[in-house]
Amino acid sequence: MQEKKALREEKLKQEEKYMWVSLDGVKEKVSASFDLCRDSGETSFVNPSLCCEKYSKLEASRNALRQGVKIQNELIDKLQKESLNFKKGMLFVFCLVTIKLMVNRKI
Repeated sequence: MQEKKALREEKLKQEEKYMWVSLDGVKEKVSASFDLCRDSGETSFVNPSLCCEKYSKLEASRNALRQGVKIQNELIDKLQKESLNFKKGMLFVFCLVTIKLMVNRKI
């Protein structure tokens, strides 16, 4: 019984370095979704080609999202500038009308 427990603990110690992964600077525990990245055999080394393929797909979708956010931010900036220009234009018109009224009333 103790031999099995000792073997299990030794196996856990050996696999500890493969239980965590760092993605985008964040340390995450490897879960069942990462099992496809492992070789089918006795070794627990990561298969780089499968992981690179999965990572490439994730990175592509992240880049698409980043591009979408960039476009939205550009549109927001454009609308804010247009709104500011409209407000300035309306203020100018208001000032002209006020001046014209004052001149007509001779105030």
